[in-house]
Amino acid sequence: GMHSNKGFTYIEVITTLVILGILATAGALGMTQMAEGYHLAKEQTQVLQQAQLTLARITSDISHFDEDSLQNDSTTTSLHYTLEYLEASGTTSNENYTLLLNGSTLVLQDNSVNPVVGYVLADGVSAFTVTYYQGDGTTIVADIVNGANLVQVMELSITMNDSIGTTFTTRVAPIR
Repeated sequence: GMHSNKGFTYIEVITTLVILGILATAGALGMTQMAEGYHLAKEQTQVLQQAQLTLARITSDISHFDEDSLQNDSTTTSLHYTLEYLEASGTTSNENYTLLLNGSTLVLQDNSVNPVVGYVLADGVSAFTVTYYQGDGTTIVADIVNGANLVQVMELSITMNDSIGTTFTTRVAPIR
């Protein structure tokens, strides 16, 4: 008699299931890649914002330096400075700060108060360095003790402890 060709053969069903499995796996991998990319972008945005705010704060302070602001005990990993503020009453007051890395936290210490108060500028920092330059472009490394008044430009670098160790650098010339 006549053979009815209604329905699918076993091989057609298996082939369809294999193809659907491959497509589902590819789709899942694509979604995973998208999610990972989103999380990396989110982390990088947060790191960038934190570093930009930190460098803006430090740059603001340094731009207000006078010839006596930079202290002789500043090093390549800590910046010690004094700022003179004009009070509303017309009197001036000196504030004394140290910027340093405490563990993985970049801290601005207010040494003017007792006990000393530390303000967290950024956390998740793996390195903080300051390079001091004289007017001719040469660096003052070890001898800032005798060279604080020779510093014309400071280069500040913050390396974040993110997945790719992003480093942010800015150069600031104190207004004198």
